Amino acid sequence: MVGNYGAVSDAIILVLACVGKSGLGKKTFVHEQKARKQQQSVKSVGEFRQMKQDEFVKKRVRADLRKSQLACHQLDTARGTTKPDEDWFWPVVVSEEEPEEADDDQEEEESSMGDVEKLALVTKYLRSTYFYCIWCGTAFEDMEDLDQNCPGDNAEIHD
Repeated sequence: MVGNYGAVSDAIILVLACVGKSGLGKKTFVHEQKARKQQQSVKSVGEFRQMKQDEFVKKRVRADLRKSQLACHQLDTARGTTKPDEDWFWPVVVSEEEPEEADDDQEEEESSMGDVEKLALVTKYLRSTYFYCIWCGTAFEDMEDLDQNCPGDNAEIHD
């Protein structure tokens, strides 16, 4: 014979009747999922804001770099310079008449240097050579005039 029929228990077994098509523990599972999702959304909102702020800064740096390159090109050509000190000091102009044959070393150097570093170098060149500030939009008389009347060499100081 299978089992022990001699010891019968008088314990009451509680039976939970489930109404509906959801299984046992479904409410707990759904509640836990909502809590996790809410935690992730709070984290995601912060990450999203940081990502958007980074994008804004990158766009602003690119715009300032482009403006600096145009000013550098204009001032250099007015002075009679036909070639910039660095190729990226001037804006890139694609011409169909002159196919561009760039050195691999030069392309690697340009790609390794970010827009922030390029902007800093072009700004330094404009300030030291032409006493020009792209954010003030002014060419000053000399370095002393530039130091006295210009707040600094970056966009944040000019805001």
